[in-house]
Amino acid sequence: MTRSFDFGPGSLRLISAEHLVGDLMKSVRYIGRSQPAEQYPPMEPAFDSGAIVPAFDSSVPCQDWLRSNPNPAAKSSFWACKAYLEPYVKALYDLDVLSPSKISGIEQNAQIGTWAKELLIPFFADVFGESADLVPSGATLDRPNQVTTSVNRKTGSRVGLHVDTFRMQPIRSREGEKYRCVVNIGMQPRMFVFDPRHSADILRDESVGVVPDETGSFSPTSAIRRKSMLEPLQLFAMTLQPGEAYIAPTEVIVHDGSTFGISGFGAMYTFRGWFDERRIGKLATKMA
Repeated sequence: MTRSFDFGPGSLRLISAEHLVGDLMKSVRYIGRSQPAEQYPPMEPAFDSGAIVPAFDSSVPCQDWLRSNPNPAAKSSFWACKAYLEPYVKALYDLDVLSPSKISGIEQNAQIGTWAKELLIPFFADVFGESADLVPSGATLDRPNQVTTSVNRKTGSRVGLHVDTFRMQPIRSREGEKYRCVVNIGMQPRMFVFDPRHSADILRDESVGVVPDETGSFSPTSAIRRKSMLEPLQLFAMTLQPGEAYIAPTEVIVHDGSTFGISGFGAMYTFRGWFDERRIGKLATKMA
């Protein structure tokens, strides 16, 4: 049995197994608006030109925000959820694959790939079936107190809030693309920051993702950056404790990871797949 929470007509739905609703609501809060990255103290690596980041100028529990911003029921086709994988992540430490002294070398640690192949991916394949077509991306180190965490591997610069683009696809058609699952395999909490609105609704432009921008890119990110200068994004953060994960449509919504206010290095493991919403209850049941 699952429950769904809507952020508004046509916006992201948060879904959860009935017995985990309380935890989900406690872990999500409204954190305020976006701002240009240039207003944030310099970081290494530096941000892309025009990048935007969370201002962290508010902190309102999600349940309180929903009460203050009632919306008519309008079920959208895209959603996000939280997954609880503590026993699987604990195995990394029990088997000495990860430890405080090994966390900095996580991206070169081949044993993590073996763990994912033999434990994590089979678990998700069992829950969601072979049609999920799960594709691992690998492990990434999370540095402490980073307002956003994603780095462009080609340029080496920090991306800021963005929309993923894995292939050229009209923005409205991306709801059928693979979702992203990010597992917190570190020893510190981390955040998934997002604007719950469909990127097409933020931009009010259906051509984004079909026609390249002035840089030749089909990503909506450049257009989102320009739009946010006039209308800042409204952002939420889902806190993920060690052993927790999110599943979300990162090709549809503006998002990024964050370790803002968190001391100590962390780590995440990422993969993509087609996750059937109807099986989310099974996921929660298996981990109860």
